[in-house]
Amino acid sequence: MPGIVGLITRSPRVQAEAQLRHMLRCMLHEPLYKSVTWADGANYLREMLLDSRSLSRSYLQPCALEQIVESHINGSANYTVALSKVLTLELVHRLFLDGQ
Repeated sequence: MPGIVGLITRSPRVQAEAQLRHMLRCMLHEPLYKSVTWADGANYLREMLLDSRSLSRSYLQPCALEQIVESHINGSANYTVALSKVLTLELVHRLFLDGQ
């Protein structure tokens, strides 16, 4: 993902390392990264990916994302890889761009 690499590599090394460490600590506290499964993560997925902030991102298609999340949760399709990417992108966006 060149965007993430670009954000990190433009920073001085000490600052970039601190940002990466902070990002990893945040991600380790997320239940989906700890469990390595989507089981019991339906509410978390909905809260993270289907809230107004996520759906307002200019690089996402809200209707398509809603359909992918719901199809994955109800078991009619397996979008684990795609959802992992979108979830990671959303977490990075919130951490680095929204400052959460």
